[in-house]
Amino acid sequence: MAVYKRGRVWWYRFTWKGDAIRESTRQTNKRVAEQIEAAHKTSLAKGEVGLRDRKPAATIRQFANRDFLPFCRSTFAARRKTLSYYENGIARLLEYPAVADESLDTINSEKIAGYAQRRQYAGMKELAPPFPIRSRA
Repeated sequence: MAVYKRGRVWWYRFTWKGDAIRESTRQTNKRVAEQIEAAHKTSLAKGEVGLRDRKPAATIRQFANRDFLPFCRSTFAARRKTLSYYENGIARLLEYPAVADESLDTINSEKIAGYAQRRQYAGMKELAPPFPIRSRA
């Protein structure tokens, strides 16, 4: 049993087929919370309750056009250089289809490294850090 208290209410957390299940019992009694957790595990084992389906994640392109750029345009309307910085960064990111058309929850380090390699190949150099990096030898 993995019940724990957050404030006055007991919550439970367990792993089912590789997915973490974490929910509030909405109870202040520990024994009742343990019973609720056991009932949830039992219903999952019997197949009575399916795991709640996640909403499909947006792609970078969808997120940029629907959420990020409108936010930047409304927030930085008076700061033209800041706005152009974000618009330029998103435009460069959307030029690389391996990242632009990928959903947000599937972006990994290989795709990011591919994007960085493409930018370096195009003539963009890594920026030097604003301070010298010293090794602790």
